[in-house]
Order: sequence, then structure tokens, then C-alpha cells
Amino acid sequence: MISINYARPSVISVMILAALAPISSCSQEREKRAALEPAVLRFNTQIKWGRGEEVARYLPPGVSSSFVVELATLMDDVDIVGHEVVTSTRRPDGTVDVLVRFRWVRKDEGIVRTSWVTEKWKPIRRQWMCVSMKTVRGRPWPLEFVER
Repeated sequence: MISINYARPSVISVMILAALAPISSCSQEREKRAALEPAVLRFNTQIKWGRGEEVARYLPPGVSSSFVVELATLMDDVDIVGHEVVTSTRRPDGTVDVLVRFRWVRKDEGIVRTSWVTEKWKPIRRQWMCVSMKTVRGRPWPLEFVER
């Protein structure tokens, strides 16, 4: 008969836990990364439609109220006719840079403009937040902001 001593972890148990720790960490990282894609898509779609309250869910508190006002003002003058998430790059610090192409038209001109914008996303309190938007190519994006 084999007896198991539950009072002390066996060497095998410790080895199993040590082997599973990186897998668990990778799994958590994959889950966190998987949550980023829908957040980015919802955020940019809500910008396109001028839905400030929905956009604010993905912005840090220090930025959200002023961004919502700027978005509402912008929507009086501009139609955002399209957006496309082009690529994303994970940084060593855990943030992710997302390149988004916006196509927009000033209502008084009727000329389609294109802005390539880098959005910096950071996990804050178990949720992905867009902490900055910066034009990297094309016409200056009217809704730029930087991390505070």
C-alpha cells in the first residue's frame, strides 16, 4: 500500500507547479491580449459614430471628459467616413501601439482626408485603455492627446 503524506508537498508536486507557472502566465497574457482587439475595435467604431459616452469607457479618467467634448465639437464639422486597424506592436513594458487609419471629411470642404494615428493602449485596472493618440502620417488627426 502506498501512503501519501499531505502535510509536505512532494518534490514532484513542486516540479509540476514550477512547470505550469509559465504556462499559466502565458495563458493570462493571451487572455489579456485577446481582450485588446474588441476594445480597440469598439473604441474606434464609437469615435466614427461620435458616441462620446461609449468612447469614454476606454479612456483614463483625466482624459475622458475633455475628449468627449472635443469629439462632440468635431462631429459638428467632420464626418469620419472610415477607419481601419492596420497593425499592432507589443512593447516590453506591456503597452501596445496600434496603428489606425482614419478617413474623414470636413463638411464645409467635401475633401476626403487620411490620418494614420498611433494609439497607445495600456492595461489599467484589468481593462485596456487608450492612453494616447498621435498622428504619424497624413493630415493631423483632430483628436490627438498624450498620456498624462
